[in-house]
Amino acid sequence: MNDNYQMKFFPAIAADEDTKGLSFVKLDETLSSMKNWIDMSSHLSFEFSNTMDKKNIRNIIGADLFSTICSRAHTISRLLPTAEQASSEDYIWDCGSILTLARSIVEARIAFHYFFVDDCPEEWDCRSAILSLHSAISFRKSCKLLSPVGCNQDKELSDMIDNLDLKILKLTSSIEGMECFKNAHNKSQILQGRTALMYTIEKLAEPAGIPRQKYKMIQNEWCLHVHANPVSTTLGQNIGTGALTDKELSFMEQAAEWAHFSISETGKEIMLAIMKNKNRHDNFGFDPCKMTIIRPKNIEEFFACGS
Repeated sequence: MNDNYQMKFFPAIAADEDTKGLSFVKLDETLSSMKNWIDMSSHLSFEFSNTMDKKNIRNIIGADLFSTICSRAHTISRLLPTAEQASSEDYIWDCGSILTLARSIVEARIAFHYFFVDDCPEEWDCRSAILSLHSAISFRKSCKLLSPVGCNQDKELSDMIDNLDLKILKLTSSIEGMECFKNAHNKSQILQGRTALMYTIEKLAEPAGIPRQKYKMIQNEWCLHVHANPVSTTLGQNIGTGALTDKELSFMEQAAEWAHFSISETGKEIMLAIMKNKNRHDNFGFDPCKMTIIRPKNIEEFFACGS
């Protein structure tokens, strides 16, 4: 690093005050385990795609959300620094994006459990209709933006908007007539297409393995990084310098831990789905009645069984 550049933009690092005493052991351990799951993920995604019923909307949603989690976990693993990289010129700018990606992964994990894992036969029609309504309204807005007020509409685009209006009307009427819709939160937001979920994301976090209070804490703690101040938020002489401190290292550890949790738990559930699709129950100790699972330890064991 150029000495003048270092002293001007990274004075704390130049003075060797902040990085010397920081421990990267926890971060490195989490990152190592997460990379193992990332390495497995492409195989799992391919295998699930080949074995799933592609006419089943739950499978399609599950595959899409799993891909989202895997791709963002991969990006985080590339952005997180090791101890050797802690004083590089570029890493702090990369790390500014980590919490945004981590929060997105946690939300995708919750959505994956809600749409794919949660067994809700009495609610499924309503959940899928709400998702369809959300998509139709969003697509209609995009179509309207392509056709500004006062301009002649392309007939194909005009017909598409008319068809979407009809679809939205039918979906809205259908959703309002469903008994389980009475239990939904934020009904007005659902009918306006502003959410694709029947319940608040805080309520859905718990079944996905994330305690509600923990999720709310994540949202509050990460809010400043995500929306306003992506570099150093440290108070005192280092603010805005990009210097690594204990506080910022703890944020990176949190991001890594939640990304690791999301990809590992979702990966295990995808494994289970593949097992069920391939009827490998006996090989993995899966009892459909008791719903107990003995999961494989690694991807090699998973693909070796039942082949």
